[in-house]
Amino acid sequence: MKNLKYKLLVLPVMLFLIMIGSCKKSFLDSAPYAVVADNNFYQTTEQCKGAVMQAYNRTVHLGPIYLFIRHALNDYAGDDLLRTQTDDFTVWYNFSPDNVQFLWGWKYCFQGIYLCNYTLNKLAKAPIPQADKEALGAECKTIRALMYYMVATRWGKTPIITDILPIEEYYKVSFAPAADVYAQVIKDLKEAIPNLPKKWDQPNKGRFSQSAAKMLLAKTYMQLAGYPINKTENWQLASDVLADFVPQAKRTEYGLGLLPNYGDVYNKAHDQDIESVFEVNEMYYPPGSGISLEVGAPGNFLQVFEQPDMYEGFGAGRECFTTDLINEFEKDNSGKIIDKRFTYTMLEPGDVFYITSTHDTMLHNSTGKLYIQNVVVNKTTNTLTYSVKNNSDKSYAGWIWPGKDQQWYPNYKYLRNASERTGYLNNAGIFGEDLNVKWMRFSDAILNYAECLNETGHTADAAGYVNEVRMRANNSQAIDSRRIYQKTIVTGALQMVNAGSQTDMRTAIQHESRVELAGEDWRYENLRRWGIAADRLHQMAAKSPQVGSSTFNPAGKYVKGAWDYYPVPTNEFKP
Repeated sequence: MKNLKYKLLVLPVMLFLIMIGSCKKSFLDSAPYAVVADNNFYQTTEQCKGAVMQAYNRTVHLGPIYLFIRHALNDYAGDDLLRTQTDDFTVWYNFSPDNVQFLWGWKYCFQGIYLCNYTLNKLAKAPIPQADKEALGAECKTIRALMYYMVATRWGKTPIITDILPIEEYYKVSFAPAADVYAQVIKDLKEAIPNLPKKWDQPNKGRFSQSAAKMLLAKTYMQLAGYPINKTENWQLASDVLADFVPQAKRTEYGLGLLPNYGDVYNKAHDQDIESVFEVNEMYYPPGSGISLEVGAPGNFLQVFEQPDMYEGFGAGRECFTTDLINEFEKDNSGKIIDKRFTYTMLEPGDVFYITSTHDTMLHNSTGKLYIQNVVVNKTTNTLTYSVKNNSDKSYAGWIWPGKDQQWYPNYKYLRNASERTGYLNNAGIFGEDLNVKWMRFSDAILNYAECLNETGHTADAAGYVNEVRMRANNSQAIDSRRIYQKTIVTGALQMVNAGSQTDMRTAIQHESRVELAGEDWRYENLRRWGIAADRLHQMAAKSPQVGSSTFNPAGKYVKGAWDYYPVPTNEFKP
């Protein structure tokens, strides 16, 4: 086999590309600096801050980053979501170095890494106070760490580049194993954390804080501790980091906690609330603001891929939760779901959610959708009556659908009803909504801490943290006020878990993580880290053998050890 070297897809990023671009909400609402020569820029703290804000803008705020890398290469590869067989996003259908989704994901990560390297290089030479250099540099290092974390968890081996090189040198950088890439992530985060604030004030929320960097650091240690690297000494290192901000006595210091009602987690009224460890702000841009396949839509367009094609205006309609995930939600002896998180995770056939809006500019018809009017809900018996509306008339009261293949359960977390929407279909066919992207939630940090405690022999302590998350589910509201009609009203309560054995607690934590974080883009990397990806993907494929018009679910082809990481895109190699 040839000794291959990496060829990085490094575009000659000129300074003007760094300084321009759409900005998001308060902390990025700086005036563009236009095109200036290097020797005239990076002269003041404000200029340097503007450059760092653009590092955010071209990484975590970039549509393709959270769509292709976080969502498509994580949840679409897991056992929670199904997509159609013609869709390259479904990685097991096209597990090939020629898959364009792999190329896009790889490219955007390394563009972000290049930009962070460039900005750090300039900050080091800037005539600004050392404290400002360290604070701004800490944010850049955290962004770079996140980019490398995503590359390592998706592709495993990768080049490690932390400086600006002459163009010909990029061709000479060799593979580094995943463990070395994680070591670079750890180095960046440990250097950054002391220079980050424990929490930001409201105008600056959306920037990396100490808790966000620490949570990413803990996840990195956990990747090293789990399969396939199996360096188990890292469990204690992860536990020590999480102990800095997860225990009750530490939370106020970092401005963190659990929202009382699970249904509020993805409610717009609770953007950047106590449960957000790291959350990306998004703004709505009116029609005519433009859209670029390079940058993405103005505003968040993740919902286009989340929402069903029943959603008025536009919906990809190619994604649904699996029967396997639905079965994961706990039930009573009669088979009724008793986990209220089900209510706020997905819609089910028979729910009535959407109310018409003057923002609609397009009618997207599809089989299985009924437009309805004259809706009457009997709250005593929880029954619904309605009449069917002409599908060509947009003055309907809402929509209802009977389901499809018994697995048509759309992701509700990113769905918005008419009263909540600000955007509408622009001339490019994609919504530009002010829908924030929640990268890391505090409940996930709690469950990570529980896992680390269990793996280091503190199973009883781990049970307490798992039960905290379960108790919040029990205390959440059974009635979802955002819907016109809710078919299933969850009753009953989850039982608290007992400490039991380490093995039993491990299973309980894996279950809790799945139902708590369903559709939130952590699933596949967790499955692989736990060493159970093959078992769970094969189980899901058996329960959901039909995908679209195909009677074959490609997840059944998954081979542990051979398909753990994605193939590096073909044109990233140079012999």
